[in-house]
Amino acid sequence: MDPGYNYVAAFNYNSSNTYGKGSAIFLHCKTSSPNTDGCIAIAESYMKQMMTKIDSSTIIIIDLETNINSNNY
Repeated sequence: MDPGYNYVAAFNYNSSNTYGKGSAIFLHCKTSSPNTDGCIAIAESYMKQMMTKIDSSTIIIIDLETNINSNNY
């Protein structure tokens, strides 16, 4: 099994099923490859922590860290 999928989470996205926009946002463990085919990959140690915190109200925000604060989201 690919170690990138030791831990993985899929978040709903494009529920209207618009062609070409993908079907989910995938968060999984980083591998030796720098490419993810559009997924988000983080170190397995961080992924383990994330898996203990994710629940049905979790959202993913993809932005620069400097742009993320309580005034924007």
